[in-house]
Amino acid sequence: MGRRIHKVLIVEDERNIGILIQKLIHWQELHIELVGVLENGETALQVIGEKAPDIVLTDIKMPKLDGLGLIAACKERGYDIRFIIISGYKEFDYAHRAIGYGVDSYLLKPIQEMELNATIQAAIEKKDQQNTLDKKEDLLLQVEEREKQIKLNYLKNVLTHRGEGMESYPFVDEDHLYRAISIKLDYLNFLQTDARQDELVMNRVIQLAESHFMQLSGSDLNYVKSKLRLSCLLGYHTRERGRVNSLLNSLLTMLQELMISVGQYVVTIGIGEETDHADEISRSIVESCDSLYYRLTYGTSRLIFYDCVEQSEIDREEQEQLDHVITVIRRDTPTYQYHTMESMVRDYFSPVRPAKQDAVRVYHAAKKMADVFFDSIEIAKKEEKKQSILDSLEHCNRFSQLSQLLTGTFRDCMRESSEMAQRRSSKPIRFIENYCETHFADKITLDDMSAMLEMNPDYLSDLFKKETNKNFSAYITEIRMHHAKKLLVESNETIASIAERVGYSDPKYFSQLFKKTIGVKPIVYRQLRA
Repeated sequence: MGRRIHKVLIVEDERNIGILIQKLIHWQELHIELVGVLENGETALQVIGEKAPDIVLTDIKMPKLDGLGLIAACKERGYDIRFIIISGYKEFDYAHRAIGYGVDSYLLKPIQEMELNATIQAAIEKKDQQNTLDKKEDLLLQVEEREKQIKLNYLKNVLTHRGEGMESYPFVDEDHLYRAISIKLDYLNFLQTDARQDELVMNRVIQLAESHFMQLSGSDLNYVKSKLRLSCLLGYHTRERGRVNSLLNSLLTMLQELMISVGQYVVTIGIGEETDHADEISRSIVESCDSLYYRLTYGTSRLIFYDCVEQSEIDREEQEQLDHVITVIRRDTPTYQYHTMESMVRDYFSPVRPAKQDAVRVYHAAKKMADVFFDSIEIAKKEEKKQSILDSLEHCNRFSQLSQLLTGTFRDCMRESSEMAQRRSSKPIRFIENYCETHFADKITLDDMSAMLEMNPDYLSDLFKKETNKNFSAYITEIRMHHAKKLLVESNETIASIAERVGYSDPKYFSQLFKKTIGVKPIVYRQLRA
Protein backbone atom coordinates (compact mmCIF):
# COMPACT_ATOMS: atom_id res chain seq x y z
CA MET A 1 0.00 0.00 0.00
CA GLY A 2 1.51 3.35 -1.11
CA ARG A 3 2.17 6.31 1.11
CA ARG A 4 -0.74 8.70 1.42
CA ILE A 5 -0.58 11.92 -0.65
CA HIS A 6 -1.24 15.00 1.49
CA LYS A 7 -2.88 18.12 0.04
CA VAL A 8 -1.33 21.57 0.55
CA LEU A 9 -2.91 25.02 0.13
CA ILE A 10 -0.84 28.24 -0.10
CA VAL A 11 -2.47 31.53 0.95
CA GLU A 12 -0.33 34.63 0.30
CA ASP A 13 -1.61 38.09 -0.68
CA GLU A 14 1.56 38.81 -2.69
CA ARG A 15 1.16 36.65 -5.76
CA ASN A 16 4.86 36.44 -6.63
CA ILE A 17 5.74 35.26 -3.11
CA GLY A 18 3.01 32.62 -3.31
CA ILE A 19 4.44 31.34 -6.61
CA LEU A 20 7.95 31.34 -5.14
CA ILE A 21 6.80 29.23 -2.18
CA GLN A 22 5.19 26.81 -4.64
CA LYS A 23 8.50 26.45 -6.54
CA LEU A 24 10.54 25.95 -3.36
CA ILE A 25 8.48 23.00 -2.11
CA HIS A 26 9.75 19.47 -2.90
CA TRP A 27 6.37 18.12 -3.97
CA GLN A 28 7.37 14.64 -5.11
CA GLU A 29 9.89 14.05 -2.35
CA LEU A 30 7.35 14.97 0.34
CA HIS A 31 4.48 13.10 -1.38
CA ILE A 32 2.25 16.15 -1.42
CA GLU A 33 0.09 17.87 -4.03
CA LEU A 34 -1.01 21.46 -4.52
CA VAL A 35 -4.62 22.47 -3.96
CA GLY A 36 -4.00 26.05 -5.07
CA VAL A 37 -2.28 29.40 -4.49
CA LEU A 38 -4.76 31.99 -3.20
CA GLU A 39 -4.45 35.67 -2.29
CA ASN A 40 -6.99 36.24 0.53
CA GLY A 41 -8.39 34.42 3.54
CA GLU A 42 -12.03 34.66 2.49
CA THR A 43 -11.48 32.70 -0.74
CA ALA A 44 -9.18 30.33 1.13
CA LEU A 45 -11.92 29.51 3.68
CA GLN A 46 -14.29 28.60 0.85
CA VAL A 47 -11.72 26.39 -0.91
CA ILE A 48 -10.80 24.69 2.38
CA GLY A 49 -14.44 23.72 2.84
CA GLU A 50 -14.56 22.28 -0.69
CA LYS A 51 -11.11 20.65 -1.07
CA ALA A 52 -10.23 19.70 2.56
CA PRO A 53 -6.44 20.29 2.43
CA ASP A 54 -4.23 18.66 5.06
CA ILE A 55 -1.74 21.54 5.38
CA VAL A 56 -2.25 25.28 4.86
CA LEU A 57 0.62 27.76 4.56
CA THR A 58 -0.87 31.19 5.19
CA ASP A 59 0.34 34.75 5.44
CA ILE A 60 -0.68 36.84 8.48
CA LYS A 61 -1.65 40.16 6.89
CA MET A 62 -4.22 39.65 4.07
CA PRO A 63 -7.27 41.52 2.76
CA LYS A 64 -10.88 40.50 3.57
CA LEU A 65 -9.88 37.82 6.12
CA ASP A 66 -6.40 37.75 7.64
CA GLY A 67 -4.43 34.65 8.60
CA LEU A 68 -5.51 34.62 12.24
CA GLY A 69 -9.16 35.00 11.21
CA LEU A 70 -8.78 32.15 8.72
CA ILE A 71 -7.28 29.85 11.36
CA ALA A 72 -9.97 30.76 13.91
CA ALA A 73 -12.76 30.15 11.36
CA CYS A 74 -11.34 26.73 10.46
CA LYS A 75 -11.04 25.74 14.12
CA GLU A 76 -14.62 26.85 14.71
CA ARG A 77 -15.82 24.67 11.83
CA GLY A 78 -13.87 21.68 13.13
CA TYR A 79 -11.57 21.35 10.11
CA ASP A 80 -8.61 19.04 10.80
CA ILE A 81 -5.77 21.10 9.28
CA ARG A 82 -2.09 21.72 10.08
CA PHE A 83 -1.33 25.45 9.72
CA ILE A 84 2.07 26.96 8.99
CA ILE A 85 2.28 30.75 9.44
CA ILE A 86 4.34 32.87 7.03
CA SER A 87 5.25 36.25 8.50
CA GLY A 88 7.63 39.13 8.32
CA TYR A 89 9.75 40.37 11.23
CA LYS A 90 7.23 43.12 11.96
CA GLU A 91 4.42 40.53 12.23
CA PHE A 92 6.20 38.35 14.80
CA ASP A 93 3.67 39.22 17.52
CA TYR A 94 0.85 37.99 15.24
CA ALA A 95 2.73 34.78 14.60
CA HIS A 96 3.19 34.28 18.32
CA ARG A 97 -0.54 34.73 18.88
CA ALA A 98 -1.23 32.17 16.17
CA ILE A 99 0.60 29.55 18.22
CA GLY A 100 -2.28 29.85 20.70
CA TYR A 101 -4.64 28.58 17.99
CA GLY A 102 -2.66 25.36 17.73
CA VAL A 103 -0.54 26.41 14.75
CA ASP A 104 2.34 23.98 14.26
CA SER A 105 5.05 26.50 13.35
CA TYR A 106 5.80 29.72 11.55
CA LEU A 107 8.29 30.81 8.90
CA LEU A 108 9.87 34.23 8.65
CA LYS A 109 10.31 35.95 5.31
CA PRO A 110 12.39 35.66 3.26
CA ILE A 111 11.51 31.96 3.00
CA GLN A 112 14.44 29.52 3.04
CA GLU A 113 14.00 26.39 0.91
CA MET A 114 15.45 23.89 3.40
CA GLU A 115 13.56 25.37 6.34
CA LEU A 116 10.31 25.45 4.33
CA ASN A 117 10.50 21.77 3.35
CA ALA A 118 11.65 20.68 6.81
CA THR A 119 8.69 22.53 8.34
CA ILE A 120 6.26 20.92 5.90
CA GLN A 121 7.82 17.50 6.61
CA ALA A 122 7.33 18.06 10.35
CA ALA A 123 3.69 19.07 9.77
CA ILE A 124 3.13 15.91 7.69
CA GLU A 125 4.58 13.73 10.46
CA LYS A 126 2.38 15.40 13.07
CA LYS A 127 -0.62 14.97 10.80
CA ASP A 128 0.15 11.27 10.34
CA GLN A 129 0.73 10.80 14.06
CA GLN A 130 -2.57 12.47 14.84
CA ASN A 131 -4.35 10.32 12.27
CA THR A 132 -2.84 7.22 13.87
CA LEU A 133 -3.94 8.38 17.32
CA ASP A 134 -7.42 9.20 16.01
CA LYS A 135 -7.69 5.74 14.47
CA LYS A 136 -6.58 4.15 17.73
CA GLU A 137 -9.09 6.23 19.67
CA ASP A 138 -11.82 5.32 17.18
CA LEU A 139 -10.86 1.67 17.48
CA LEU A 140 -10.95 1.87 21.28
CA LEU A 141 -14.33 3.56 21.12
CA GLN A 142 -15.59 0.85 18.79
CA VAL A 143 -14.28 -1.85 21.12
CA GLU A 144 -15.91 -0.13 24.11
CA GLU A 145 -19.16 0.23 22.19
CA ARG A 146 -19.13 -3.42 21.14
CA GLU A 147 -18.37 -4.47 24.72
CA LYS A 148 -21.22 -2.29 25.96
CA GLN A 149 -23.58 -3.85 23.42
CA ILE A 150 -22.52 -7.38 24.37
CA LYS A 151 -23.23 -6.58 28.04
CA LEU A 152 -26.66 -5.18 27.18
CA ASN A 153 -27.50 -8.17 24.98
CA TYR A 154 -26.46 -10.50 27.79
CA LEU A 155 -28.72 -8.66 30.22
CA LYS A 156 -31.65 -8.71 27.76
CA ASN A 157 -31.22 -12.42 27.06
CA VAL A 158 -31.18 -13.31 30.75
CA LEU A 159 -34.31 -11.22 31.32
CA THR A 160 -36.05 -12.87 28.37
CA HIS A 161 -35.07 -16.47 29.11
CA ARG A 162 -34.73 -16.18 32.91
CA GLY A 163 -31.10 -17.29 32.66
CA GLU A 164 -31.89 -20.70 31.18
CA GLY A 165 -29.06 -21.97 28.98
CA MET A 166 -27.03 -18.78 29.47
CA GLU A 167 -23.24 -18.83 29.26
CA SER A 168 -21.05 -17.11 31.85
CA TYR A 169 -20.87 -13.32 31.90
CA PRO A 170 -17.93 -12.47 29.60
CA PHE A 171 -16.60 -9.32 31.30
CA VAL A 172 -15.78 -10.11 34.93
CA ASP A 173 -12.93 -7.88 36.16
CA GLU A 174 -10.49 -8.88 38.86
CA ASP A 175 -11.24 -7.44 42.32
CA HIS A 176 -14.80 -6.64 41.24
CA LEU A 177 -18.18 -7.70 42.56
CA TYR A 178 -21.45 -7.83 40.63
CA ARG A 179 -25.08 -7.72 41.61
CA ALA A 180 -28.32 -7.14 39.75
CA ILE A 181 -30.79 -4.46 40.83
CA SER A 182 -34.34 -4.05 39.49
CA ILE A 183 -36.27 -0.84 40.06
CA LYS A 184 -40.04 -1.22 39.62
CA LEU A 185 -42.71 1.45 39.51
CA ASP A 186 -46.38 0.54 40.04
CA TYR A 187 -49.40 2.71 39.40
CA LEU A 188 -51.38 3.76 42.43
CA ASN A 189 -54.39 2.86 40.27
CA PHE A 190 -53.12 -0.11 38.29
CA LEU A 191 -55.95 0.11 35.72
CA GLN A 192 -55.00 3.65 34.65
CA THR A 193 -51.93 4.24 32.49
CA ASP A 194 -50.14 7.28 31.10
CA ALA A 195 -47.44 6.36 28.56
CA ARG A 196 -46.05 9.89 28.21
CA GLN A 197 -45.77 10.35 31.97
CA ASP A 198 -44.17 6.89 32.25
CA GLU A 199 -41.42 7.87 29.83
CA LEU A 200 -40.62 11.12 31.63
CA VAL A 201 -40.55 9.52 35.08
CA MET A 202 -38.47 6.52 33.97
CA ASN A 203 -35.87 8.85 32.42
CA ARG A 204 -35.58 10.58 35.78
CA VAL A 205 -35.25 7.18 37.50
CA ILE A 206 -32.33 6.38 35.19
CA GLN A 207 -30.65 9.69 36.04
CA LEU A 208 -30.95 9.04 39.76
CA ALA A 209 -29.68 5.46 39.44
CA GLU A 210 -26.67 6.58 37.40
CA SER A 211 -25.80 9.42 39.77
CA HIS A 212 -25.84 7.03 42.73
CA PHE A 213 -24.07 3.99 41.30
CA MET A 214 -21.38 6.00 39.52
CA GLN A 215 -20.11 7.06 42.95
CA LEU A 216 -18.69 3.56 43.42
CA SER A 217 -15.04 2.97 42.55
CA GLY A 218 -14.71 0.89 39.38
CA SER A 219 -18.42 1.31 38.71
CA ASP A 220 -19.74 -0.47 35.62
CA LEU A 221 -23.48 0.06 35.19
CA ASN A 222 -25.54 -1.53 32.44
CA TYR A 223 -29.32 -1.37 32.34
CA VAL A 224 -32.38 -2.24 30.28
CA LYS A 225 -35.57 -0.19 30.52
CA SER A 226 -38.90 -1.89 29.88
CA LYS A 227 -42.14 -0.05 30.59
CA LEU A 228 -42.02 0.72 34.34
CA ARG A 229 -39.01 -1.43 35.23
CA LEU A 230 -35.30 -0.66 35.12
CA SER A 231 -33.16 -3.81 35.20
CA CYS A 232 -29.55 -3.03 36.15
CA LEU A 233 -26.35 -5.04 36.35
CA LEU A 234 -23.88 -3.22 38.57
CA GLY A 235 -20.17 -3.96 38.86
CA TYR A 236 -17.91 -2.30 41.46
CA HIS A 237 -14.58 -2.72 43.21
CA THR A 238 -14.53 -5.13 46.14
CA ARG A 239 -13.54 -2.35 48.54
CA GLU A 240 -16.91 -0.67 47.82
CA ARG A 241 -18.93 -3.63 49.14
CA GLY A 242 -19.85 -1.79 52.33
CA ARG A 243 -21.18 1.28 50.48
CA VAL A 244 -23.65 -0.46 48.19
CA ASN A 245 -26.46 -0.89 50.72
CA SER A 246 -26.24 2.72 51.90
CA LEU A 247 -26.38 3.90 48.28
CA LEU A 248 -29.42 1.70 47.68
CA ASN A 249 -31.17 3.20 50.69
CA SER A 250 -30.29 6.70 49.52
CA LEU A 251 -31.56 5.90 46.02
CA LEU A 252 -34.82 4.52 47.41
CA THR A 253 -35.35 7.69 49.45
CA MET A 254 -34.86 9.92 46.41
CA LEU A 255 -37.09 7.73 44.26
CA GLN A 256 -39.82 7.86 46.91
CA GLU A 257 -39.59 11.66 46.90
CA LEU A 258 -39.94 11.57 43.12
CA MET A 259 -42.99 9.31 43.37
CA ILE A 260 -44.62 11.65 45.89
CA SER A 261 -44.00 14.68 43.68
CA VAL A 262 -45.50 12.94 40.63
CA GLY A 263 -48.36 11.41 42.59
CA GLN A 264 -49.08 8.45 40.29
CA TYR A 265 -46.67 5.69 41.34
CA VAL A 266 -45.04 3.70 44.12
CA VAL A 267 -41.53 2.26 43.80
CA THR A 268 -39.87 -0.99 44.87
CA ILE A 269 -36.24 -2.08 44.43
CA GLY A 270 -35.40 -5.78 44.10
CA ILE A 271 -31.79 -6.85 44.69
CA GLY A 272 -30.12 -10.09 43.58
CA GLU A 273 -27.26 -11.70 45.47
CA GLU A 274 -23.74 -10.28 45.20
CA THR A 275 -21.16 -12.43 43.36
CA ASP A 276 -17.69 -12.38 41.84
CA HIS A 277 -18.27 -15.50 39.72
CA ALA A 278 -19.06 -15.10 36.02
CA ASP A 279 -21.39 -18.09 35.97
CA GLU A 280 -23.52 -16.74 38.86
CA ILE A 281 -24.30 -13.33 37.40
CA SER A 282 -27.28 -14.51 35.36
CA ARG A 283 -28.75 -15.96 38.56
CA SER A 284 -28.40 -12.60 40.31
CA ILE A 285 -30.27 -10.95 37.43
CA VAL A 286 -33.15 -13.42 37.73
CA GLU A 287 -33.15 -13.00 41.52
CA SER A 288 -33.47 -9.22 41.27
CA CYS A 289 -36.56 -9.66 39.07
CA ASP A 290 -38.08 -12.34 41.30
CA SER A 291 -37.48 -10.15 44.36
CA LEU A 292 -40.00 -7.70 42.95
CA TYR A 293 -42.73 -10.34 43.02
CA TYR A 294 -42.42 -10.42 46.81
CA ARG A 295 -43.93 -6.96 47.03
CA LEU A 296 -47.14 -9.02 47.05
CA THR A 297 -46.26 -10.13 50.59
CA TYR A 298 -43.84 -7.45 51.83
CA GLY A 299 -45.43 -4.39 50.23
CA THR A 300 -44.02 -1.62 48.03
CA SER A 301 -41.80 1.41 48.73
CA ARG A 302 -38.94 -0.69 50.07
CA LEU A 303 -35.78 -2.63 49.25
CA ILE A 304 -36.32 -6.38 48.83
CA PHE A 305 -33.16 -8.50 48.98
CA TYR A 306 -33.65 -11.90 47.38
CA ASP A 307 -31.49 -13.65 49.97
CA CYS A 308 -33.75 -12.29 52.74
CA VAL A 309 -37.18 -13.30 51.42
CA GLU A 310 -39.04 -16.29 52.83
CA GLN A 311 -39.62 -18.86 50.11
CA SER A 312 -41.77 -21.97 50.30
CA GLU A 313 -42.14 -25.14 48.28
CA ILE A 314 -45.46 -25.80 46.59
CA ASP A 315 -47.62 -28.27 48.52
CA ARG A 316 -50.03 -30.83 47.13
CA GLU A 317 -53.15 -28.85 48.02
CA GLU A 318 -51.89 -25.71 46.26
CA GLN A 319 -50.90 -27.66 43.14
CA GLU A 320 -54.24 -29.45 43.00
CA GLN A 321 -56.13 -26.18 43.34
CA LEU A 322 -54.12 -24.57 40.54
CA ASP A 323 -54.60 -27.61 38.30
CA HIS A 324 -58.35 -27.48 38.93
CA VAL A 325 -58.52 -23.76 38.09
CA ILE A 326 -56.63 -24.38 34.84
CA THR A 327 -58.96 -27.29 33.97
CA VAL A 328 -62.05 -25.13 34.53
CA ILE A 329 -60.63 -22.27 32.44
CA ARG A 330 -59.81 -24.66 29.61
CA ARG A 331 -63.25 -26.32 29.86
CA ASP A 332 -65.54 -23.31 30.34
CA THR A 333 -63.92 -20.64 28.17
CA PRO A 334 -65.07 -22.03 24.77
CA THR A 335 -68.69 -22.23 26.03
CA TYR A 336 -68.60 -18.83 27.79
CA GLN A 337 -69.40 -20.28 31.23
CA TYR A 338 -67.94 -17.40 33.20
CA HIS A 339 -69.31 -17.60 36.75
CA THR A 340 -67.67 -20.84 37.92
CA MET A 341 -64.36 -19.71 36.47
CA GLU A 342 -64.61 -16.31 38.16
CA SER A 343 -65.36 -17.90 41.53
CA MET A 344 -62.39 -20.26 41.34
CA VAL A 345 -59.93 -17.56 40.23
CA ARG A 346 -61.05 -15.29 43.07
CA ASP A 347 -60.71 -18.14 45.55
CA TYR A 348 -57.17 -18.92 44.37
CA PHE A 349 -56.09 -15.32 45.06
CA SER A 350 -58.18 -14.96 48.22
CA PRO A 351 -56.66 -13.13 51.25
CA VAL A 352 -56.40 -16.39 53.23
CA ARG A 353 -54.52 -18.64 50.82
CA PRO A 354 -51.62 -16.34 49.77
CA ALA A 355 -50.22 -16.37 53.30
CA LYS A 356 -48.69 -19.75 52.56
CA GLN A 357 -48.09 -19.28 48.83
CA ASP A 358 -44.79 -18.20 47.33
CA ALA A 359 -45.10 -14.84 45.53
CA VAL A 360 -43.11 -15.94 42.48
CA ARG A 361 -45.37 -18.97 42.04
CA VAL A 362 -48.47 -16.80 42.41
CA TYR A 363 -47.35 -14.52 39.58
CA HIS A 364 -46.47 -17.48 37.38
CA ALA A 365 -49.84 -19.06 38.18
CA ALA A 366 -51.60 -15.86 37.12
CA LYS A 367 -49.65 -15.84 33.85
CA LYS A 368 -50.47 -19.50 33.24
CA MET A 369 -54.17 -18.79 33.75
CA ALA A 370 -53.95 -15.99 31.19
CA ASP A 371 -52.05 -18.24 28.76
CA VAL A 372 -54.60 -21.06 28.99
CA PHE A 373 -57.52 -18.64 28.70
CA PHE A 374 -56.26 -17.04 25.50
CA ASP A 375 -55.33 -20.43 24.06
CA SER A 376 -58.95 -21.50 24.62
CA ILE A 377 -60.79 -18.52 23.15
CA GLU A 378 -61.40 -17.07 19.70
CA ILE A 379 -61.18 -13.30 19.72
CA ALA A 380 -59.96 -10.45 17.53
CA LYS A 381 -56.35 -9.34 18.12
CA LYS A 382 -55.87 -12.25 20.49
CA GLU A 383 -52.07 -12.08 20.74
CA GLU A 384 -52.17 -8.33 21.34
CA LYS A 385 -54.73 -8.71 24.13
CA LYS A 386 -52.80 -11.62 25.63
CA GLN A 387 -49.57 -9.63 25.74
CA SER A 388 -51.41 -6.68 27.24
CA ILE A 389 -52.69 -8.69 30.21
CA LEU A 390 -49.30 -10.38 30.72
CA ASP A 391 -47.72 -6.92 30.87
CA SER A 392 -50.45 -5.65 33.20
CA LEU A 393 -49.92 -8.56 35.60
CA GLU A 394 -46.39 -7.26 36.17
CA HIS A 395 -47.88 -4.02 37.52
CA CYS A 396 -50.05 -5.75 40.15
CA ASN A 397 -48.61 -5.54 43.65
CA ARG A 398 -51.52 -7.02 45.60
CA PHE A 399 -53.27 -10.39 45.35
CA SER A 400 -56.62 -8.66 44.88
CA GLN A 401 -55.27 -6.80 41.86
CA LEU A 402 -54.20 -10.06 40.20
CA SER A 403 -57.69 -11.48 40.77
CA GLN A 404 -59.43 -8.31 39.59
CA LEU A 405 -57.34 -8.05 36.44
CA LEU A 406 -57.79 -11.70 35.45
CA THR A 407 -61.52 -11.95 36.11
CA GLY A 408 -62.24 -8.60 34.49
CA THR A 409 -60.25 -9.49 31.40
CA PHE A 410 -61.81 -12.95 31.16
CA ARG A 411 -65.31 -11.49 31.44
CA ASP A 412 -64.76 -8.79 28.81
CA CYS A 413 -63.03 -11.13 26.36
CA MET A 414 -65.69 -13.84 26.73
CA ARG A 415 -68.42 -11.30 26.07
CA GLU A 416 -66.58 -10.04 22.99
CA SER A 417 -65.91 -13.59 21.77
CA SER A 418 -69.55 -14.57 22.27
CA GLU A 419 -70.77 -11.58 20.29
CA MET A 420 -68.24 -12.32 17.56
CA ALA A 421 -69.41 -15.95 17.41
CA GLN A 422 -73.02 -14.82 17.16
CA ARG A 423 -72.19 -12.47 14.32
CA ARG A 424 -70.19 -15.17 12.61
CA SER A 425 -73.03 -17.73 12.92
CA SER A 426 -75.68 -15.16 11.94
CA LYS A 427 -73.95 -14.23 8.71
CA PRO A 428 -74.74 -17.45 6.78
CA ILE A 429 -78.29 -17.45 8.20
CA ARG A 430 -78.87 -13.91 6.92
CA PHE A 431 -77.60 -15.03 3.52
CA ILE A 432 -80.06 -17.95 3.46
CA GLU A 433 -82.96 -15.73 4.53
CA ASN A 434 -82.22 -13.15 1.85
CA TYR A 435 -81.74 -15.79 -0.81
CA CYS A 436 -84.98 -17.58 0.06
CA GLU A 437 -86.91 -14.31 0.06
CA THR A 438 -85.95 -13.62 -3.56
CA HIS A 439 -85.82 -17.21 -4.89
CA PHE A 440 -88.71 -18.86 -3.02
CA ALA A 441 -90.33 -19.94 -6.30
CA ASP A 442 -87.22 -21.93 -7.25
CA LYS A 443 -86.29 -25.36 -6.07
CA ILE A 444 -84.13 -24.72 -2.97
CA THR A 445 -82.46 -27.34 -0.80
CA LEU A 446 -80.16 -27.13 2.16
CA ASP A 447 -77.49 -28.86 0.08
CA ASP A 448 -77.72 -25.98 -2.40
CA MET A 449 -77.25 -23.48 0.43
CA SER A 450 -74.31 -25.35 1.95
CA ALA A 451 -72.62 -25.49 -1.47
CA MET A 452 -73.04 -21.74 -1.94
CA LEU A 453 -71.69 -21.02 1.54
CA GLU A 454 -69.00 -23.72 1.35
CA MET A 455 -70.19 -25.15 4.67
CA ASN A 456 -70.87 -28.66 5.88
CA PRO A 457 -74.61 -29.46 5.31
CA ASP A 458 -75.06 -31.08 8.72
CA TYR A 459 -73.35 -28.18 10.50
CA LEU A 460 -75.41 -25.67 8.52
CA SER A 461 -78.62 -27.54 9.34
CA ASP A 462 -77.83 -27.46 13.07
CA LEU A 463 -76.80 -23.81 12.90
CA PHE A 464 -79.96 -22.83 11.02
CA LYS A 465 -82.20 -24.57 13.51
CA LYS A 466 -80.32 -23.02 16.43
CA GLU A 467 -80.66 -19.50 15.00
CA THR A 468 -84.29 -19.70 13.72
CA ASN A 469 -85.86 -22.46 15.84
CA LYS A 470 -87.03 -24.06 12.57
CA ASN A 471 -85.69 -26.68 10.23
CA PHE A 472 -84.91 -25.55 6.69
CA SER A 473 -87.89 -27.19 4.95
CA ALA A 474 -90.34 -25.65 7.42
CA TYR A 475 -88.74 -22.24 6.86
CA ILE A 476 -89.12 -22.52 3.05
CA THR A 477 -92.74 -23.58 3.45
CA GLU A 478 -93.41 -20.58 5.71
CA ILE A 479 -91.94 -18.17 3.16
CA ARG A 480 -93.96 -19.68 0.31
CA MET A 481 -97.22 -19.68 2.27
CA HIS A 482 -96.69 -16.03 3.18
CA HIS A 483 -96.40 -15.05 -0.48
CA ALA A 484 -99.29 -17.36 -1.45
CA LYS A 485 -101.60 -15.59 1.02
CA LYS A 486 -100.72 -12.21 -0.47
CA LEU A 487 -101.43 -13.44 -4.00
CA LEU A 488 -104.76 -15.00 -2.95
CA VAL A 489 -105.94 -11.68 -1.53
CA GLU A 490 -104.33 -9.20 -3.95
CA SER A 491 -104.82 -11.02 -7.30
CA ASN A 492 -107.43 -12.91 -9.27
CA GLU A 493 -105.04 -15.62 -10.35
CA THR A 494 -106.11 -19.22 -10.20
CA ILE A 495 -105.02 -21.51 -7.40
CA ALA A 496 -102.88 -23.47 -9.87
CA SER A 497 -101.16 -20.28 -11.07
CA ILE A 498 -100.47 -19.13 -7.52
CA ALA A 499 -99.14 -22.56 -6.59
CA GLU A 500 -96.67 -22.42 -9.48
CA ARG A 501 -95.62 -18.85 -8.63
CA VAL A 502 -94.66 -19.85 -5.09
CA GLY A 503 -92.74 -22.98 -6.11
CA TYR A 504 -95.29 -25.82 -6.33
CA SER A 505 -95.95 -27.52 -9.66
CA ASP A 506 -98.75 -29.67 -8.21
CA PRO A 507 -101.81 -27.55 -7.25
CA LYS A 508 -103.32 -30.42 -5.26
CA TYR A 509 -100.19 -30.79 -3.12
CA PHE A 510 -100.10 -26.99 -2.69
CA SER A 511 -103.70 -26.95 -1.44
CA GLN A 512 -103.04 -29.76 1.02
CA LEU A 513 -99.90 -28.06 2.35
CA PHE A 514 -101.67 -24.69 2.54
CA LYS A 515 -104.52 -26.18 4.64
CA LYS A 516 -102.02 -27.99 6.88
CA THR A 517 -100.03 -24.80 7.44
CA ILE A 518 -102.73 -22.09 7.50
CA GLY A 519 -105.72 -24.16 8.67
CA VAL A 520 -108.02 -23.69 5.64
CA LYS A 521 -107.87 -24.44 1.92
CA PRO A 522 -106.63 -21.66 -0.42
CA ILE A 523 -110.08 -21.08 -1.92
CA VAL A 524 -111.62 -20.68 1.52
CA TYR A 525 -108.82 -18.29 2.61
CA ARG A 526 -109.54 -16.12 -0.45
CA GLN A 527 -113.26 -16.05 0.30
CA LEU A 528 -112.66 -15.16 3.94
CA ARG A 529 -110.31 -12.32 2.99
CA ALA A 530 -112.37 -11.04 0.08
